[in-house]
Amino acid sequence: MSLKRKSAAAVLWNVLTSGFGQFFSFVVFILLARLMSVEEFGLVGFAFLIVEFVSIFLSIGVSQNLIRRDEWTDEFASTYHSIILLVAAGIALLLAAAVAPIVYFSYSEKLAYILAALAFIPILDSLRTTHFAKMQREFHNKRLAYIRLTSTTFGGCVSIALAFFEFGAWSLVIGRFSQSIFATFATNFVSDFKAKFHIEKTHIKEIVEFGKPLLYMALLGFLSGKTVNMLVGVFFGASAFALLSMARRAPQILIELIINPLNKSLVATLSRLEGEQRVSALYRVLRIACFVILPAYLGLGAVSEPFILLFVGENWIDSAFLMSIASVSAPGLIVGYFLPMLMVSSGMPRTALHIKITTLVASISAPVIAIPLGIEGMVAAMVFVTYLTLPIRFHIASRKVDISLGGALKSVYPFIISSLLMFASVKYLYSLDINMMDSHLIELTAGVLLGAVVYLTILSIFFNRHLFTVVNEIKNLRK
Repeated sequence: MSLKRKSAAAVLWNVLTSGFGQFFSFVVFILLARLMSVEEFGLVGFAFLIVEFVSIFLSIGVSQNLIRRDEWTDEFASTYHSIILLVAAGIALLLAAAVAPIVYFSYSEKLAYILAALAFIPILDSLRTTHFAKMQREFHNKRLAYIRLTSTTFGGCVSIALAFFEFGAWSLVIGRFSQSIFATFATNFVSDFKAKFHIEKTHIKEIVEFGKPLLYMALLGFLSGKTVNMLVGVFFGASAFALLSMARRAPQILIELIINPLNKSLVATLSRLEGEQRVSALYRVLRIACFVILPAYLGLGAVSEPFILLFVGENWIDSAFLMSIASVSAPGLIVGYFLPMLMVSSGMPRTALHIKITTLVASISAPVIAIPLGIEGMVAAMVFVTYLTLPIRFHIASRKVDISLGGALKSVYPFIISSLLMFASVKYLYSLDINMMDSHLIELTAGVLLGAVVYLTILSIFFNRHLFTVVNEIKNLRK
């Protein structure tokens, strides 16, 4: 099978299984939001965010380094495995012995107990990292997809069952444990790599030199994407954190469903291409991503109010406006999303780090400055800096590879224009006083149908050449 078909298969399986997994996760998310109070839901979400933050220190370039190496050696992989396990144990100790007590006395007793329980999650996750990388390197995408799918389903079912029995916040905690345990056992069982606890000192230098920029990049990526959530949780409380999380949940599913599978596949694909071929491949991915994701992302913002009212109820209505504001960042977000991975696949992790630092500085300073403006002002500030930093990030990348913001926009501007006009059309529809809009389901359906018609009509009439190009590129992925 050619590299192109292997890459297409990787993306396809990631998208299909991620699609079901994300859909199921969203159903779980919605059901739990209905079964739990806004404050309780936000409290657990804040705990997950803290655990996610400290778990970043497991991101020392495991997958990227093991995938891009010319040859696989069990000795090198076992060294990676052992280092990650030690780091995970340190993280667990830090959470249970330091972070949880501080939270107990300064913020919330219940949050402290949840954090202490979740401290063992990084250890469970670290036990499958190198096995996952081996399977990803060998394009065992079906196996990986099945593991992700079944573990997500299992954990979600556990959470829902416990929530119905009024376990409250602990239903989410136990469900998360169930998911990690299932995924770890399944990955170790399926993978042909048998890790040994062994650290070969000769490999440490390579691991540190390659992994350190990627660790920084992961840390900066988290802070740039989650700073506003953390600040809202600290300054405005668990309920406000829950509302913001709800507003960002549906768009995040689109990122997890389509953008992240594309991004992960780029490492294996772009690292095997050179020069103009690499940039051309990136532009193709960018066109496909914008064609599919932009209308969905902006569409969610356009129909946010009936969407929230229909699925989670009036208690969460304040998140609808936040979702509308955040959705406007979609064009800038997608156009610049793949730049760091382009640099990594080109063997330039430090340049990727510089791009992440640029994003981080803006993403931290903007919401901090906007704190007096409330949650809405903080979200709007994040949208603003997404566009402000876009030319800067492309300038940094252009010094290493032949890529430009102008070239990227030339590839995707029809989809941006069509999506924005679609967004405006749906918002105008909702501004009209129409009697048929008494039902949230009818209102949501009308908005979705109008958006789809407007988007495809504009592309067909004014940008038909670009439409045919991207459709053919999607078809050619199978060849």
